[in-house]
Amino acid sequence: VGFNKEILTNTSFGVRGSTGTVNWMVFEGTSRSGRKLNIGLQPNAGSGDQISIKAADLGSLLRFANIYSRVTTGSGSAELVRTSSNAPYVGAVRANNITIENEPKLRQLVNSRAGGERSLNESLKKELPTERFEFTEMISEVVAGNNSLKLNRGSIRGPVVGSTFKGTVYDENNYMSIQGVFLPAYEVNNLVSALPIIGQILGNAGAGGFLGITWRLRGQFTDPKTEINPISLFTPGVFREIFN
Repeated sequence: VGFNKEILTNTSFGVRGSTGTVNWMVFEGTSRSGRKLNIGLQPNAGSGDQISIKAADLGSLLRFANIYSRVTTGSGSAELVRTSSNAPYVGAVRANNITIENEPKLRQLVNSRAGGERSLNESLKKELPTERFEFTEMISEVVAGNNSLKLNRGSIRGPVVGSTFKGTVYDENNYMSIQGVFLPAYEVNNLVSALPIIGQILGNAGAGGFLGITWRLRGQFTDPKTEINPISLFTPGVFREIFN
């Protein structure tokens, strides 16, 4: 039994090590939905090691470990490597077909009138869904170690909304600072950026999109504050880094 009343069944656990150091570990279990979870640690070249995580029910894993409780569907994986016992783990995390429900910070992004400007819903002249966001893919580079977790070149993509993100999830003082660009109609924006000439003028060359607002989560990890820059709404992507 884990946090949030989550239960894993058919669990198995194995560990090997010496002198207080774990150099091999495996954990397997099954969520309520019948999907598998696998976590492994094994030696890598030299004095390093590698962590591998695969979760067919990502929401259950995040709730079980008390990491995040609002993901209700999706699968995820992570491959992290460190070159020595003193080095951080470096790698990538990926998730697919995620659903996030009743997230107040997403609702705030959509409805905020920061600086007296119009909200995103008002600017688009439509109501973006706030109770349930569906995303087809999330991917990010990760650096974990020395009591900190950092993300880089992150993006989460869906048919209605998406976002880029990067920054520190928490540091040694439990402080968070993450920023990104929130993009409505993500797939349409990607089509604009894919055009060779128009994409360079109107959009970022990559995941930055064209139509978006910059945001930042900053503060203590347990209660970060959301900051939104209304000036960047509808601003060409080549200038958006200025507003960040």
